[in-house]
Amino acid sequence: MPPQESKKGIFKKDMNLQFFRQERIPFQQTLIIKEFIKNSKPGNILEIGCSTGEKTLKQLSHLGWNCLGIDINEKALKEAAKYAKVYLRRGNEPFAFIKNNSIDLVCAFDVFHHISDVEVTFHESLRCLKSSGIFLMIEHVEDSIFLRMGRNIFKKWEGMPILSRMYMKDWMNLFSKTPSVELLSVYTGSQYMELFGYLFYLFCKLTGVGNDLRAKYKNSLELKKHDFQHQDYSGAYAALFVLKKI
Repeated sequence: MPPQESKKGIFKKDMNLQFFRQERIPFQQTLIIKEFIKNSKPGNILEIGCSTGEKTLKQLSHLGWNCLGIDINEKALKEAAKYAKVYLRRGNEPFAFIKNNSIDLVCAFDVFHHISDVEVTFHESLRCLKSSGIFLMIEHVEDSIFLRMGRNIFKKWEGMPILSRMYMKDWMNLFSKTPSVELLSVYTGSQYMELFGYLFYLFCKLTGVGNDLRAKYKNSLELKKHDFQHQDYSGAYAALFVLKKI
């Protein structure tokens, strides 16, 4: 269905994503989830591409959530198994190990560009969600010329191949043609902040200094919330999508 701005949404209207700028908390995705679940009773959470579980599952398991994780890295899953029930996925196979309508919250952070069949994984995620369940997703998008240039040069990111390259319009089209999902909120990050981030990252890596500053910069990124009636995603390098199953 066409996306419509929710009157309430998951995030408060006056919230400026202050939690993105807390320098001492290392992982933005954990902050996003905690902001969402702070008024929710613990339930079932599934993280797609959970890796070792350190970024989200560890923290949420301590909050009483029943955590499940999926990844293609068997070695990383051995670590994630400390905090969650984990599943190894091979290729684009369905999540046969996850029951229909059994998950309260699905999250996927910087994962879909490593997946060759985006639609299969997206629809499998929705199948697992309960009615009114929430899907939180952060994904890099090709609207940024700097990101496109980088991906044309570097075919892998953190050792993983880039298998899907999608623009904001591709994601919006996927959401619009999926009748079982409602897009509640969209936030995007500026490509110029990303360019600065890449340069700063290279400086820190080459000189061996500034690691603390680099961590602080990483957590100072601000996202812009979009009004669905005035969709202008030009220059976006990354997006946070908040979706609800209906």
